[in-house]
Amino acid sequence: MVLTTIGAYAVRRSDPDQPLLADSQDTLNKVIALRWIAEWVPLDRARADPIRMALLEERWGDAVIGWMAETGEEVDIFPFGLEIHEARDYSDGEFGPRIQTTPLFRDQ
Repeated sequence: MVLTTIGAYAVRRSDPDQPLLADSQDTLNKVIALRWIAEWVPLDRARADPIRMALLEERWGDAVIGWMAETGEEVDIFPFGLEIHEARDYSDGEFGPRIQTTPLFRDQ
């Protein structure tokens, strides 16, 4: 069994069906900055200045928090790996015997 992992991911609550997936937290920070934060068109350009500065200084947490406060968006960021399981690792012929060796099926 070979597990593929994604290093980090983020979900925007207003669009949970379109998460951002990345190979690392560092990459995810940049993807959030470009795909979500930088696409925002602020009504008051001056209020966006602290967010712009945070992005340019790579203060990702400040940028995300500022952007969420200004837009009302909510983002959940998961900096840990997400395992991707493949059907080939859970074949029908092996599932029954495999599940029966787990603690749930052991006699007490």
